[in-house]
Amino acid sequence: MTGRISDARGEMAKRIAALRDMPSLHRQERQAIEDALSSLRSLEREEVKYQAEEQRKHAEAALERLRSIAPNIEGNDASN
Repeated sequence: MTGRISDARGEMAKRIAALRDMPSLHRQERQAIEDALSSLRSLEREEVKYQAEEQRKHAEAALERLRSIAPNIEGNDASN
């Protein structure tokens, strides 16, 4: 999703640059683009939250796997 957001932002930036030469002709389009950029920022924040949550889940799963084998490791250390 991050790549798509970047692509959309890039296309909007190009359009905004083109509209600079015609400020009074495309006021509504400019507003629509600004609204879309605001929505993209919101999507980016959600994406960051989602990625952080996924990393946390993976870390917790790895920790749980380590805890499940810890008795075997500790038992092997005691016998050496």
